[in-house]
Amino acid sequence: MKTYISFADIAHRDHTAKVIPLGISMIAAYAYKFFENQLDFEIFKSVDEFHQSLDHKIPKIACFSNYIWNENLAYETVSRIKKKKSDTVSIFGGPNYSLHDKEEQKDFLLSRPYIDFYIVGEGEVPFVELLKVLFKYDFNVQQIKKDKVKIPGCHYIYDGEFITCQMPLPIPVLDEIPSPYLIGLLDRHLEKGELKPLMETTRGCPFSCTFCQEGDSYYNKVRRFSYDRIKSEILYLAKNSKSKVLSLADSNFGMYKQDIEICKVIASTMKEYNWPEGFEGVTGKNEKGKVMDALSIIGHTSYNAAVQSTDPEVLKEVKRINISGDAMIRIVNEAKNKTQSTSFSEIILGLPGDSKKAHFKSNIDMIDSGVDVARSHQFIMLPASPASSRSERERHQFITKFRVVPKTVEQYTLFGEKFYAPEIDEICVGSKTLPYEDYLECRLFNLTVEMFYNNGIFEDLIKLIKNNNIRVSSFILNIHEKVKNSKELNFLYEDFLKETKELYNTRKDIEKVLHDEDILKQYISEEVGVNEQLVYTSVGILEKIEELHRIAFSVA
Repeated sequence: MKTYISFADIAHRDHTAKVIPLGISMIAAYAYKFFENQLDFEIFKSVDEFHQSLDHKIPKIACFSNYIWNENLAYETVSRIKKKKSDTVSIFGGPNYSLHDKEEQKDFLLSRPYIDFYIVGEGEVPFVELLKVLFKYDFNVQQIKKDKVKIPGCHYIYDGEFITCQMPLPIPVLDEIPSPYLIGLLDRHLEKGELKPLMETTRGCPFSCTFCQEGDSYYNKVRRFSYDRIKSEILYLAKNSKSKVLSLADSNFGMYKQDIEICKVIASTMKEYNWPEGFEGVTGKNEKGKVMDALSIIGHTSYNAAVQSTDPEVLKEVKRINISGDAMIRIVNEAKNKTQSTSFSEIILGLPGDSKKAHFKSNIDMIDSGVDVARSHQFIMLPASPASSRSERERHQFITKFRVVPKTVEQYTLFGEKFYAPEIDEICVGSKTLPYEDYLECRLFNLTVEMFYNNGIFEDLIKLIKNNNIRVSSFILNIHEKVKNSKELNFLYEDFLKETKELYNTRKDIEKVLHDEDILKQYISEEVGVNEQLVYTSVGILEKIEELHRIAFSVA
């Protein structure tokens, strides 16, 4: 009789990434290669579907992905599985876990006792090694831990002691991993069409951005799947996917010469199968010519200049000096002109070395570059990113606070028990170069940019300004000063600032509050815990559009 194993990449119902769970499926496919006749695999994305399946059948091994958007949901689920059937083996893996800090790793597992094993880094090889040990010990987890068995890339706690083993090197030849698509593991998801197919043509990123989880040297070596493998997957998806959008998980698609050939395959399936109708991916950060050559073959797609900052000191601190921001901007603007698509840029507020002057300049540079959207994001302290390490926190004197991730406060039911599993972000709100008050002023400026620039309401007015050789950034900066004296908008900015400040000093503070049923209801009704930047932009446009026009035209 085969051993039943579940792979769950569950996400909250309103989570935006509606893609097939490729990462955890790759691990399942690699295990399938070794244990096809011993294991019965099932892969889940929908949290409700997974919970319903558990009511009928509890797996012998329950595997979960761990990201910033599903950590608590996964843990609250596994804790109930373990209470119901204690001999189920629970295995977690994913980037929401420190790569090198032993104390942080230990604290994570000590605070989550229902996790039997945690797999660090790339999961395929460690998972297979762990399965070998589980079969050898007849799934006696307690005995494995008592014997302190060292399993490559696996961490666990035994009697308060933190047991680790060195991570194996990443798989050098990626084709050693069977395609979860081609072996049929994901057919059920393709047939439903609710999730967009996600593909991976390369692994690794050559850049060392410290705010990113791929910024660690462990991920710097870039490896590729073979052309034949990728082509076979694209053709399989064209014939079998009910979803018409293809997403790529690559960190720098289009930057390598091989990507030209992949784009030719995609273009061919577009012509022959009318698939995909849409394409999503993170384009290469350098090699402007190659990126444009590759993407022009596909024709219609979205383009993003993830510059994060244009300040030289910030770029130096986050190790992005080998990435050309100018090249990224040229890519999105050339693409915009060729395809009539919207050009999009991203800026992160509060990065190491950031300041009010630097953040304003980054926005100004993006606006004057001509991109259609200059959007600023919060600096999230990702556990596996170099910037979140203790040494970097101390060096930059980061001030951080905690917030509930929007749209993660929902009621779930498992084994007849109702529960909540809100996710929590740690964000940077200041540093030795960015006082908290300056951070707040930057947030207010971000709201101005959203309302008066990003949404295209004043597109014709901006064109007129450009035609008169006036810098658009001067227009936006003058508007920002003008709104401070507007009685009509004063309440909007004050309320936005109030919600911006509604953060908690520690994780424990916010966790304590989230036990209050009334507070949970406020999050569910979105009285609190919204994306204040987008919400207040909408309020301004919908309720105060006449005042926005008055200010914009008077400044112009």
